[in-house]
Amino acid sequence: MGAPGSPAWHAQRELERIRHEHKAREDAIRSLGGICLVGTVLMVATIVFVVARSRPDPFALDAGNVARFLLVACALTLQGWVGIGRYRLDPKVAGPAVLVFVPLLLAFPLGTLIGGYGLYAVLTEKGRRILSPDWKALVAA
Repeated sequence: MGAPGSPAWHAQRELERIRHEHKAREDAIRSLGGICLVGTVLMVATIVFVVARSRPDPFALDAGNVARFLLVACALTLQGWVGIGRYRLDPKVAGPAVLVFVPLLLAFPLGTLIGGYGLYAVLTEKGRRILSPDWKALVAA
C-alpha cells in the first residue's frame, strides 16, 4: 500500500470499503453452502437407512428403483457441488444454485426459508457481485 494520500492508497481503501460493504452477504453465501453440504450428508444417511430397513431385498434392480436412484444421485451430486461452490464463492454455481433452492421453496416451513434466502442471496445485486469473477480479484488484492 502506498503512502497516505497517494492514488495507490486511495485505491486500496476503496477496495477495503467495497469488501466491508459486502462482508455480511459473503458470509451468508458461505453459510448457505455449508447448509447445502450438511443437507447432502443428511440425505445420503437417511436414504441409506431407509433402503436398508425397507424390505428384505432393498437393492432389487427393477426399472423403478434404478430410475429413483439415478434421480436422487443426480440431485444430491448437484446439491453437494453447489454447496462446495457457494462455500468457495465459485462464480460457476450461481445458475445451478437456483436449481437447488427453487425446489426447497416447497418444503414448508424450514425449506421455504432456506430456499427463499438462498435465492435472495444469489439473485440480488450484491450476490451477483460476490459470485462474479471480479470478486476473486478484489479479494486477492
